[in-house]
Amino acid sequence: AHSPDAIFHNGIILTMDDNQPEAQAIAIDGERILAVGTNDEILALKDSSTLVVDLQGKTVMPGFIDSHTHRLTQRYKWGFSTLQEAVTEALSQGWTGLDELAIDQSQLQELIAVDAQGGLRSRVNVYLMVNTFEGNPLGDWFRAYQPGQQISPFLRIAGLKIFIDYDSGR
Repeated sequence: AHSPDAIFHNGIILTMDDNQPEAQAIAIDGERILAVGTNDEILALKDSSTLVVDLQGKTVMPGFIDSHTHRLTQRYKWGFSTLQEAVTEALSQGWTGLDELAIDQSQLQELIAVDAQGGLRSRVNVYLMVNTFEGNPLGDWFRAYQPGQQISPFLRIAGLKIFIDYDSGR
């Protein structure tokens, strides 16, 4: 049997499973949960290469997905000077997935560059802008990408953003 890459024990693991809502420990293999259970059950799975983390009673819970944000693209409005600062803040609040709803070409290039340097650290789905908020076309730059295209494990093209409601307030 394959030993887990990491074990987190001596904590409260919120599983979101009605059959076992809480556990004391969790074993992780790559990007997958291998097992949850008591400290003894899970620690029995380790070998010499397993990273073992004592949670000291802290709680582990699933990450949150912000399904409509402009946290990265409008980071200056949030008080962040860099993309990495915005990602770090999102992660500190438990946001492990962000859906950025309006990305232009230069913003996508920045995301790709930061991701290539390992700076993204949160899964980001992006919607590529076809036009501006006022309805002005931005060219066909988005045709270089496909909806659902995985740029990396952290960056995915989710679809297109077409503004049609810019005059809806009148």
